[in-house]
Amino acid sequence: MNFLHRLFHLVYRPPMNKTEFVLALQAKNPQLTKSDLSKLIDSMADVLLEALKANGTATIPGIVKLKVSLRAATVERQGINPFNKQAVTLPAKPATKKVKASVLKAIKDAIV
Repeated sequence: MNFLHRLFHLVYRPPMNKTEFVLALQAKNPQLTKSDLSKLIDSMADVLLEALKANGTATIPGIVKLKVSLRAATVERQGINPFNKQAVTLPAKPATKKVKASVLKAIKDAIV
């Protein structure tokens, strides 16, 4: 690895993947096996997904609140290309659902 590549990895750390997360949890709780922790993470994901589908909100206590937001459909409309000033037809977009996450106060206070 060259110097810049190493420097980049010192500054930027990619997000933790599932395996790394399981290993970090196991380091904190050595009595639990990797397979138990992996099953726990999968179960949490299933429970959150079911709650989002049923209620539109789900919370991991003390960490994050997830909420489904609805975006309205847009109609086809006329716009102007800013580069050549020609009229452009912007296509219609269907209504969509997005999941928004808001970090809870305990995490915000811990980071700041």
